[in-house]
Amino acid sequence: MILQVLFNIYLASNGVPKVPTSLHHILKPPTQYQLVMKSIWDIIENYDSDKRIAAFGFGAKPQFQHIKSNTVEHCFALNDSPQNPEIQGFQNLMNFYVNAINNMEFSGPTNFAPLIN
Repeated sequence: MILQVLFNIYLASNGVPKVPTSLHHILKPPTQYQLVMKSIWDIIENYDSDKRIAAFGFGAKPQFQHIKSNTVEHCFALNDSPQNPEIQGFQNLMNFYVNAINNMEFSGPTNFAPLIN
């Protein structure tokens, strides 16, 4: 069974991560997003036989090694592996989350159509 989860919405309206009022302020974890991700992970992990869960980001211009974009990406692999977006273990999810924050430009506007399709 493969579970896929959209974990992170990297919209500019969430604030700049280096500013304490940002929803993604990582200098003083856990962020609100990290708390929500932990709650979701703890539940869905029990329903996935291999404990590997595909995780995606949304609403940013990622500058990863394999995913680089000058336009807003509305659904991208959080682990920078479009062919295999699965992540094993919550700590790995957190590592990819922090890496993503440091390697992207938050953007917008919110567009759910690509995700739904």
